Amino acid sequence: MLIGRFNTLETTVWNLLEPAIGREGFRLVQVRFLESAGRTLQIMIDHLESDKVISVDDCALVSNHVSVLLDVDDPIPGHYNLEVSSPGMDRPLTSIEDLKAHIGYEIRLTADPIGGRKHFRGKLQAVLEHALNVNVDKVDVVIPFAAVHHVKLVINDSLVKAAMRGLEPEIEPQAEFKPKTDTKPKTNAKAKPKTKAKNSH
Repeated sequence: MLIGRFNTLETTVWNLLEPAIGREGFRLVQVRFLESAGRTLQIMIDHLESDKVISVDDCALVSNHVSVLLDVDDPIPGHYNLEVSSPGMDRPLTSIEDLKAHIGYEIRLTADPIGGRKHFRGKLQAVLEHALNVNVDKVDVVIPFAAVHHVKLVINDSLVKAAMRGLEPEIEPQAEFKPKTDTKPKTNAKAKPKTKAKNSH
């Protein structure tokens, strides 16, 4: 189940790509289409196996596979850029599975007004049948799934320690993916916040 506010195009792309990416051994984390970023389709992926870290080659593999699917179904009219990346430590949480896997972690959440408040930061206490239980300033707040706009992990000491123990993905270098006319992607060895591959349509 997809949690958060996504437009019709993003939801369509999610439904198209999620099962195909899953068959490749990966999990779809987020889909965003940004008109303001030169018409860019941003896709975040993670391994189905939590002990593995997304690499440059993983991003390139998924980018190639996704590019074919998007060309066949053509859900996005006109030219756009495809960007595939790892989620990073401050990852968005967009599914029930993601949320359940991060119970006990601190999150930042935006939602429809609840008690006159739209922005929340606190510990994710539980994932209920139709809502999240978040401890905010030592008070449990129940936020319905339907009210949630966006959920993201907060980078703090406990998250960093978990990453060092291998419970969360480490931050990886970035890779640039050339347009389709090139046969091989070129990688950049400089450290960047997220592992990333790009493609042009």
